[in-house]
Amino acid sequence: MAAKVYALGLAFGLKVSLSGEAMIKNFMRIRQMGFSSRLKAHRHILTLETLKFIAEYLVDGNAKQAALRAGIPETYAARQGQWLKKHAMVKSALERDLDERDIRQLHRALHEIQQQMAICEEILGLPSQPPPE
Repeated sequence: MAAKVYALGLAFGLKVSLSGEAMIKNFMRIRQMGFSSRLKAHRHILTLETLKFIAEYLVDGNAKQAALRAGIPETYAARQGQWLKKHAMVKSALERDLDERDIRQLHRALHEIQQQMAICEEILGLPSQPPPE
């Protein structure tokens, strides 16, 4: 583990004279900063990931489970679910008074988007994503 962290530290230009535990904490802090800055970059854009989260959050109101069902890795699901719940675009979408018909229509539209994405991936020769559970 320390060897991997040492190699990653070198790759990210970190000081490698730190102890193993300090290196791990430093590296994790850098990874978290990179992840959160990527999230902030999408603040004003409705991404497919955000749309999936909204649709899944409407099912049961559980941010972590909605994030997992939206395809967010388990490592980040709780944190990103909470962050997305506070996202201005998500808040305004969740404040709308949606009935069952609207929610079904949203899920149907999301399914169509995923089908179109699969077609695009096939045309471009990209590896397709596993189907949602």
